[in-house]
Amino acid sequence: MPKPKLKNATITYNRVIDLFYFASKTLFSRREEIFLTKDKFLPTDYPTAILSNHVSPLDVPALAVVYRRLLPKIRMIIPTREDMLQKNFLVKEFRPKGIAKFFMHLVDLSNLGPLVLAFIGCVPIKRPFRDNSRAMLKEGSLRDQVDKEWDTLKIEIESGRNLFMFPEGTFNRDGFLSPIKRGPWVLVQKIPNLKFVSFTLTYDTLSAKNDLYITFNGKLERNAEDSENQFLAKIKETFGKGYAIHPGNLIAYLLLRFKPKSLPVPSFVSFILSFIKEIQSRFPEIPIASDWSNLETRIKIITSHLKSKASWNKDEIHFDPSLFVEPEDHYSQKSHPLHYYRNQLQIHLPSLAQISFDTYPFLLSNDI
Repeated sequence: MPKPKLKNATITYNRVIDLFYFASKTLFSRREEIFLTKDKFLPTDYPTAILSNHVSPLDVPALAVVYRRLLPKIRMIIPTREDMLQKNFLVKEFRPKGIAKFFMHLVDLSNLGPLVLAFIGCVPIKRPFRDNSRAMLKEGSLRDQVDKEWDTLKIEIESGRNLFMFPEGTFNRDGFLSPIKRGPWVLVQKIPNLKFVSFTLTYDTLSAKNDLYITFNGKLERNAEDSENQFLAKIKETFGKGYAIHPGNLIAYLLLRFKPKSLPVPSFVSFILSFIKEIQSRFPEIPIASDWSNLETRIKIITSHLKSKASWNKDEIHFDPSLFVEPEDHYSQKSHPLHYYRNQLQIHLPSLAQISFDTYPFLLSNDI
């Protein structure tokens, strides 16, 4: 196969993505980038597949933040849900308020959304149980369609584009990472010289309006002797290690570990700050948010999500014991917010468990 002519990003292409970047400011209360390597960019020499975990529809505007860290900038091919390229998607999917709703409504009315997404490289794909895939499964044509779509991605990559994809294939709705689908492995079989880089998205809507943390994991090394299962497990582990510790998920973890009847807030705030320093000292490889100010305000926001199961009495919080009961099989963000956010830290839990509470007598004397 002749060497393809790279589709380097043009000024127009970059400016279009800049529009998504500036629009994302209305969707996120905070955007923080964390780098696990010394480089402040993701190396995307052609051909490269850029992989990310998949948490919510907000992952799409988050890509505009990531794009600014790609080097070199090569136009992308992005497998996308069919409905994202249809009319009136933005307001229906994101349910924005205020100025964001006004802006998205105008975009929907103009039908610019599908045109812009197609311009930056989004292509529609079928997925099981969405996009009429049930009917195709019944007809026996789904497998042919899936094969056709993989061939389309291969052709696009070989035409000089890099690839972006969410290999989980769907949102992880319980805080845990979903199983990694076969997509990256299929692409390796079709394009043996394909390289991989990744980043991990972590959100905090428990202690903030909508804070976004992007951890740039760097290159994902693939050994020639890796089996399919080993390669997919490596991707999942990389995503897991990239989950950032932020006020929401750390406080959720601590509350579920303590299971307190009550907590003196000023002492708890001091303990959280000490705990963070301990993590930074003993486990510097774990990505951690940089801002730990206003913790008392964040704790109040968290207790507002817990509704009747947490109540304030001056500087002390009282908890209903039922709050800490592990659900049998469903960690809904709405019904079990503490468990959902604790689950983000699944791969970090063994490290966090090594930090003892013995030096914090106010906890031990709090009848926990």
